[in-house]
Amino acid sequence: HPHTHHTHTISWRLFGKKMRRSRARIGGQRRCLQTAARERIQRDARRMRLRKLLKEYGPNPATPLSINQMFDFGQYDAPGRNRSTTLLAAAQFVHEELPVRCSQMIQDLLILPFGLSENSAIEEVVELFHTTIQEVTSAPRPKSSREELELRERIMGMLRRHRNIVTHMRSALAGDLFSHEEKLQLQPFLDRFYATRIGNRTMLAHYIELGHEKKPGWVGLINDKCTIAEVVNNAFKIASNVCSHHHPGLVIAPISVVGSLGCNIRYIESHLEYILTEIFHNSIYSTWQYHHGEPSTTSEGKISNAKPLPEIKVVIAEGKKDINIGVFDQGGGFGRKKLDSMWTHLHFPESCFTVRITLELTHGT
Repeated sequence: HPHTHHTHTISWRLFGKKMRRSRARIGGQRRCLQTAARERIQRDARRMRLRKLLKEYGPNPATPLSINQMFDFGQYDAPGRNRSTTLLAAAQFVHEELPVRCSQMIQDLLILPFGLSENSAIEEVVELFHTTIQEVTSAPRPKSSREELELRERIMGMLRRHRNIVTHMRSALAGDLFSHEEKLQLQPFLDRFYATRIGNRTMLAHYIELGHEKKPGWVGLINDKCTIAEVVNNAFKIASNVCSHHHPGLVIAPISVVGSLGCNIRYIESHLEYILTEIFHNSIYSTWQYHHGEPSTTSEGKISNAKPLPEIKVVIAEGKKDINIGVFDQGGGFGRKKLDSMWTHLHFPESCFTVRITLELTHGT
């Protein structure tokens, strides 16, 4: 019957479509399973390589470095030394030292409590350090100027990638996830982690800077005669410009610098400037915010917009063994209840100008 034949044809077509869809679905599921299996195999292989690297480099002690050692080592104009031999020696040191330091930081991250070691942000940090070890160890120890330059270029790329580590750590630790006791338990690790990170980046940035044209009185990052008062004034100018940019109506409080104005020290000037700039951010903004809008009366009896802001006072005191820099402002301060939390790495300020003084967290460059 013609109608029966037509019905059978439609049925077979529908059946064929269903079969093709079923095969496509099964094929898609098979591909997903195969992809997942490959990713799992690659992940397991990478973990095995990481364990091997940690076993090889983790037990070795890191070499402590002082500013004086870094300065003396980098003086390639000393008798019997030149720029090429100094850079090559620095590259060889970095090639041996960096895998050790990265391995130790990974080991600390992998034993974090409260499930933090499995946090995706922490895993990204581990992966960054792991990649760095592989990049450094994949090439032999530099023995020529060409190999030294290749290592230096790899280190520059690594420093750029590692800029986000502080952001990753903050992402893993942000929020009210931890009790007061848990925060206290994490504090020693965070102190060690951020201090070690600064030390590592200083070592690498100093090595890179040695490859640039030398400035008189400087070796790498280090200024042999860093004048404290000049750094204070430069940092205040930078902080003033930043505050004015973010708050067009903000009035900058005056600054006075007193004490040992002529003293100088061998130091990493950029670090000191960074710290002071962050502190001045806080002082300038807090002083303006606290005193903003207070009315005052002129000699003619007219009401002016506001009283003059109290000055921010900086005292530089040079002792026999150290130099102290005190920054004093009248920005209102904070309650005693907040004092303990201000010195923990799990306290995050609400305002970008209410900054932490601890260099370990804020120094992300």
